[in-house]
Amino acid sequence: MVLGMGLDWSKIDHWQKFQRLVNALFCSEINDSGFFQPSNPYIGADGGWDGRYSGKYPPEGIVGLFSIQSKSTTKEYKAAVDWLKGELLGGADEIGEIKKAEKNNVEHLRIATNAELKIDQVDELEKLVERTKLKSLKIWYREQLSQRIIREPFIRYYFFDNPQISAFIPADIYFTEIEKTLQNFLTSIFQGLLTTFLNFKIL
Repeated sequence: MVLGMGLDWSKIDHWQKFQRLVNALFCSEINDSGFFQPSNPYIGADGGWDGRYSGKYPPEGIVGLFSIQSKSTTKEYKAAVDWLKGELLGGADEIGEIKKAEKNNVEHLRIATNAELKIDQVDELEKLVERTKLKSLKIWYREQLSQRIIREPFIRYYFFDNPQISAFIPADIYFTEIEKTLQNFLTSIFQGLLTTFLNFKIL
């Protein structure tokens, strides 16, 4: 179990789920799903658009064309920094996320990662924006994501199975899970009573 702000990150067990978590978080923060375009992580290459949004991003108070890219990894700290640099800058055989963003006329590139990073390592990565056409580059790392997720009750429940207040969870989802729990509970009680009754009959 990998905890961050009470969140069990081991539940985000593949990169597709992480991408959908990040897109859901961003969509909730802008409160405008109609203009946010998330990419389906199961349909292959997206050309540098895990998520695309043109407009104002309220948490930062800036306006422009955003590209949201999710980078799931088991690496942490220095190893994660080196890997993320490779993802951002690319190499001989692969175009990096910065070049993709420039090609797509992106103004604000946001890289979300589940890696644990120190603040100075985040600063190091964000400095890669220098001498590029991008207006800004931000790294959303695990601790920062955790701080934001705990303020989103439904996302916390849906992805981490960790509800805060049941009233914030849509009834069709909340009660479906409650019914499953009650069904299992009542089944175990019935089986126990049946076993007791049968044992009594034998005696």
